[in-house]
Amino acid sequence: MLTKIFGKELYRALLLLKPKHWRYFTGIVMTAVISTMLTVGRSYAVKVISNAIVSQDPAGFQRGMLQFIVLVLVMVGVFPFFAWMYNKNAKLTGAKMVTLFFENLIHLPVKYFDAHHTGDIVSRMNNDTMAMEGIYGGYLRRMITPFISAIIIAVTMLIYHWKIGTLLILLNLLYVFLNSCYAVPIRTVSEKILADMSKATQKALDFIAGNTTIKVFQLDRMMLERYAATNRELTSHLIKRLTLEGCLEGTNYLLNMVNSIGITTVGFFMAIRYGLDIGSILALMSIQSGLTQALLGLSKNIPIVQESLVGARRVFEFLDEPAEPDYPTKARETKTITSIELKDIHFTYPGEEEPVCQGLNLKIRAGEIIALIGPSGSGKSTILKLLLSFYQPQSGQILINGEPITNYSLKTLRDLIAYVPQEPFLFQGTIEENIRYGKPDATHEEIVRAATLAYAHEFIEQLPDGYQTDISERGASLSGGQKQRIAIARAILKDAPLLLLDEATSALDTRSEYYVQKALQQLMKGRTTIIVAHRLSTIRDAHRVFRMERGRLMEVAR
Repeated sequence: MLTKIFGKELYRALLLLKPKHWRYFTGIVMTAVISTMLTVGRSYAVKVISNAIVSQDPAGFQRGMLQFIVLVLVMVGVFPFFAWMYNKNAKLTGAKMVTLFFENLIHLPVKYFDAHHTGDIVSRMNNDTMAMEGIYGGYLRRMITPFISAIIIAVTMLIYHWKIGTLLILLNLLYVFLNSCYAVPIRTVSEKILADMSKATQKALDFIAGNTTIKVFQLDRMMLERYAATNRELTSHLIKRLTLEGCLEGTNYLLNMVNSIGITTVGFFMAIRYGLDIGSILALMSIQSGLTQALLGLSKNIPIVQESLVGARRVFEFLDEPAEPDYPTKARETKTITSIELKDIHFTYPGEEEPVCQGLNLKIRAGEIIALIGPSGSGKSTILKLLLSFYQPQSGQILINGEPITNYSLKTLRDLIAYVPQEPFLFQGTIEENIRYGKPDATHEEIVRAATLAYAHEFIEQLPDGYQTDISERGASLSGGQKQRIAIARAILKDAPLLLLDEATSALDTRSEYYVQKALQQLMKGRTTIIVAHRLSTIRDAHRVFRMERGRLMEVAR
């Protein structure tokens, strides 16, 4: 039953509270006990004071008031400490969960990002983690506190009068049963809401990234209608959840009225027939409201917590994604490359049927410049991805210095490689920071030298703040040629023995290409280089040229 209502996500979420889970639960339990004892103390005070008034006993009245005041002062004095203990650990666990999300994000393989929309990842990172944080920040406390309060109050009611107490307890348990019936429907619709929010985020990111294309092809109305359709679906599910919650509120209100009328009627009957004192009746009525509120709070939060559990499920789905497989820790170390060989490589992208590489073979000597040509989609860039170990071939071997690349750690392997793609990525920050990513501990002089060799120093110096110029998102304030030269400067600074160029000049105009070609010539000096290209100007310095066709490489006579 509990698994059906809460699923396994709640258990996994609780495990994140370790190792200081005892502080978190101590804070919750003690705040629950303190608040409940105030309710019990108030009911006892009502009993003593009411009987004192009826019997005209001033001493009894003073005693009841004094006991209640002392109880309030003691409880209120220690309550803030336990509330702080709970809240602090709730925030720490929420931060821990977000950190785990980002750690997993960083270590995911490239193929995960190729297969998933950025919007879905962003939605999980924002909407789902925020929903999951609600478990620690409030929902868990709002279930535990009423549970503890209900037990203490129920025992107190039985002490006051076991017959009336039993009747009231059974009536209140009806609250929990009826509210739990709403848990599964609310969870189901909450899953649909978070999925719709993910779709809406995906479309919004597409609109932002593709705004130029949208304007050029006048796709405004079409894109707006697609987003509106997703938004209508989201709104429909939100309204459905609100309807369920509204029905739940109405049911609880009706039961609350029945409860109040019931205790008044039963109390009146017991007073007439069995001589129950007025103080006990009023005490039961007073404490009954506490039990009602406790069970009402528990039963209301069972359905409401479903939204957080759905968010938790989506977060754990992400955390369960396997990290990029690293190779053995006792791996070979090297800082040089003497040879590269691809032997009988067979590779098909996940989810695809058409193989990209079919028995592909290639041998490259140190210092050799190899060019790969062929039609788009033939698999030229795939070879670079295999060398970078973004993907692993289904069969065959990739050897570096005669050793399988699986004998090297990913760090060692990628330290050997500098990569310049067709569309280089520039991070938010200054130009100097972006070049320094090639060598994090580089001095300013080393950065200037790399930029000079990349034919980037001149245009950088002409910018308002030079190397400290802040780059807008993805380097939108720079031209394609300028971004490419900054990427080349980054690669020069890395000073890796193997250089991979993936159509590094295909998107440039003639003038930009001229400077980038000069920069590439500097970059290729003394390095083993593999060039993927369409333009002849890019491959004129190649020692050998291979054509990619039907998953194999064939050398082109020159």
